[in-house]
Amino acid sequence: MSVSGTANERKRKQPDKGKPLGSWALWLLPLGWMALIFAASHTPASDIPSLWFWTLPESDKIAHSILYFILCLTLYVPLSRRGLRARPGAAAWVAAGLAVLYGVSDELHQYAVPGRTPSLGDLGADFVGASLAALLAQALPGRRR
Repeated sequence: MSVSGTANERKRKQPDKGKPLGSWALWLLPLGWMALIFAASHTPASDIPSLWFWTLPESDKIAHSILYFILCLTLYVPLSRRGLRARPGAAAWVAAGLAVLYGVSDELHQYAVPGRTPSLGDLGADFVGASLAALLAQALPGRRR
């Protein structure tokens, strides 16, 4: 007969402090951000609003860098909390790689969008944004490795 309240039973009853919302919930933000990028790149060129920002030189490259900087950071959070803590910087660079792969798929997707064309320059800007985010994630104090 087991005695109620033993150390093993108390340990089983305590929630896992490493994943208070469940590890799947950490993926909601990057998936939502990817959906936003998809929706933006699915907009035909004729429907893109003309804003002052777009008159700046290389404004589309700046926008790509910012979007993929944020994507990389949102991917870093769930990756750094699960499984990739063993090697310093691994989660940051896996997040950057996944962000760039999504950038490749985004550029290929633009073949099917009227008035939009894939661009290696845009992919390069995606790479720059994701790489800067990975460097920032590595430099954050108290980050999970």
